[in-house]
Amino acid sequence: MTFSIIIATYEPGAELERAITSICNQTFKDFEIVIQDNLSQDEETLLVFEKFARDISIERAPDKGIYDAFNKALKRCSGDWILFLGADDFLADEKVLEKIHAVIAPSSHLVLGCIENLDAQSRWIPRRFVSKMKWSILWKNTIHQQGCFYNREWIQSIGFSDQYKVLGDYEVHLKAFLVKAQVQHTAIFISTCDARGLSKNFTSALYDEELQMKKQTIPFLLYCINVPLILFKRWLKAH
Repeated sequence: MTFSIIIATYEPGAELERAITSICNQTFKDFEIVIQDNLSQDEETLLVFEKFARDISIERAPDKGIYDAFNKALKRCSGDWILFLGADDFLADEKVLEKIHAVIAPSSHLVLGCIENLDAQSRWIPRRFVSKMKWSILWKNTIHQQGCFYNREWIQSIGFSDQYKVLGDYEVHLKAFLVKAQVQHTAIFISTCDARGLSKNFTSALYDEELQMKKQTIPFLLYCINVPLILFKRWLKAH
């Protein structure tokens, strides 16, 4: 199996059908759709599960949040490369997997591309986000999870910390930077994302989590430099 596309769900409703359809319509067919569902009960979601029963691998079990769900799903994946999509996201076009497969280097740990944000509620969210691994990732997340393919063995070895509600992917990207993971940059437009998610709501809780996460992840001196920058970001985006 070449690609595993993971979607963590909790009562996403009919929007999930768009995400699954965008995967099923891919010209490159060597993929699996792995859904980790936190016991959704709403009728619309259950109808989508039923409609695509033959196309998806689904486990329905309680989880402690999206990153716990991702870890559970990763244990069931067989693809060489992992993409995480939100239930309200979808692949940019029908040739995304074909284009990525054509350029992907087996030695890479992360393969980066671009995403488009829809319905952004803040001027701080760009319409087009180009993921890059660069030094500024120490100050802000320069990689969009839905615009990144992860080597399965690498991401399984790193895993996600389920103590975070929003920034578990940022922690993984920081770790990748610190261990000098092999990163491949592309200009491929990978996915279209709903820009109204939790990570796009610039609340005090978000910055508290960033402080906690960086304290545990990056060297102490870099953390000390980060503290006033995070506090400034919190003030700036509140005004």
